[in-house]
Amino acid sequence: MSSKRGSPSSDTESSSKRARNYPFRKDSHMNGGKDYELTFFDETIERSSTVSLFLQTCQGQTPKLSTQNEVLSEYSDLIDFCKKYDAAPVLRMISASLYRWFHEIDLGSCHIFILGCLLDTPKVVAFALRNSKPLTWSANKMLITEEEKAKARNPITTLENIVDARWTDPSSWSIELIEMIPEAYLFAMLRANKHGGTDAEKVADGFVQIMKEMGEYTAKSNNVLTDLVPHIRAKPMFASCRYRLLLDV
Repeated sequence: MSSKRGSPSSDTESSSKRARNYPFRKDSHMNGGKDYELTFFDETIERSSTVSLFLQTCQGQTPKLSTQNEVLSEYSDLIDFCKKYDAAPVLRMISASLYRWFHEIDLGSCHIFILGCLLDTPKVVAFALRNSKPLTWSANKMLITEEEKAKARNPITTLENIVDARWTDPSSWSIELIEMIPEAYLFAMLRANKHGGTDAEKVADGFVQIMKEMGEYTAKSNNVLTDLVPHIRAKPMFASCRYRLLLDV
């Protein structure tokens, strides 16, 4: 991999890599099977750190990141990167690795939940919910005064995750997290939390059931629309998310 850097303060200007042996969609048969270069310019997800993490993931390496939030941030970008280039094998590698990281590097169930949602992998999400301990959001270390701590626990005085509230309850999520989660998963979590409350198994089971219901509903809706207009492909409900029947969860 070669990386072009414009200045020490920016790693987003462009990045190039030899990609013949990596699972990109972009014309892997081009140029007679010879090596070729891809040049990246997207400042949000095509940083050199993201491409490096892509290569490490291809090699099955465990992430060497300092904090769990860093794992979440870097892998969120990597997921977007893989989706952009249809690198489905790498997305499957990440999904499979999350189970291992839960045990090997003690990756938190909440972080696994978020990554599972971004991966559009309900099976991973259900795993995270079944292992959802600790159950509550912890206080930010920057909160010093009692007044600050009280505001962080009050649902109408903070936009952050509500301290001491269950993280499996979507009403406790920060506005940033709400915006991250695909709407189908948000809907399923609202219903699952209503169903299961503090029982992690019931929340996970409820999540699986509502995802199945949505998958079946979408399939039926699409069939009806397709029958009515045979030459027009029906647009699924919640088009940002692909539903599965989840028979393997």
